Amino acid sequence: MPTAASSAGRTFHVQLENETGRDVTIDVKDESGRLVEATSGTPGDGASVPQNEVVVANDDASTLRLTWAGPPCANEGLLVINASAALFTVVQPDCTGDSIAIDRVLILTFSGSIAAADIEAVIQTGIDTPG
Repeated sequence: MPTAASSAGRTFHVQLENETGRDVTIDVKDESGRLVEATSGTPGDGASVPQNEVVVANDDASTLRLTWAGPPCANEGLLVINASAALFTVVQPDCTGDSIAIDRVLILTFSGSIAAADIEAVIQTGIDTPG
């Protein structure tokens, strides 16, 4: 069952629901100060989006749904939302051995309107900070 993120300042820790039942988490670092909640969405079977791509859609005027696919071994991640809330960088570990990608779905609620069309979302593979 997905759980709501607990927040300490502007960092959210989210347990992501996934079809493998593995522990998959993401830390959300919000540099914009606009994020009020981060929770897991419910993924379907397999991967619904191409690997190395983040699909951003509005659930409503202040809520975004991010969907990306990664290998099952990529069980920890980091999402950094920049200060203008225009660039979202998903950092996920580089891992080998798992060939079938699975979806990750993250629901982000902001303090005001935010348009998916205005967001650039990228995936960075590796454990370094975004850059």
